[in-house]
Amino acid sequence: MTDLGEKLDILDVVFGWSEPSQLAVIATAFDQLEERQLNWLREKSPTLWLSEDVFACHGTPTSDTTYWLERVSPEGEVILRSRNEGASEAYGVKASPLLFGHSHLPRRMDLPDGRMILNPGSVGCSDYVDDTPVRHVVQTGTSAACHAVAGKTTAGWATAFLHVPNDPSRRIELAKCSGHSNWEKDWLRAG
Repeated sequence: MTDLGEKLDILDVVFGWSEPSQLAVIATAFDQLEERQLNWLREKSPTLWLSEDVFACHGTPTSDTTYWLERVSPEGEVILRSRNEGASEAYGVKASPLLFGHSHLPRRMDLPDGRMILNPGSVGCSDYVDDTPVRHVVQTGTSAACHAVAGKTTAGWATAFLHVPNDPSRRIELAKCSGHSNWEKDWLRAG
């Protein structure tokens, strides 16, 4: 099995994850991955063209650790970015929709030039604490699994967010076993 150091190198290269605050979460995730899955990760680019018009990334087209549609204030508040700020992160990417997921917040933003940015939300981690750039909490307000459905119409992209109730007990047990009891208490149960 690949050792933790190599696993961390893989995540740093593929996703740009190397912050100390992420190490415990990364270690927990990697403990569940098999060698074939790690090999699959090694082969992946941090961005993906799903079709000629559909672009996907984790954070932004140039960073996996930057929120595309939100910013974090020095006080730790998660604030919606303006449409112009969202558009500046999309510069040079001629696609619509532009899909991402880093913040886990289900959100759609229509850009001034007609392109659409879409975060479908999260099916397994609706709320979390992060230390980058400063300590902050991201909360969706529900523990329900969230995903989005999108379809192209003659007038543009139609989208809908679906929140599916689920039993968070498996995620809570995993959090406890992995030393993340604060997740269980504060976020996984209530969202």
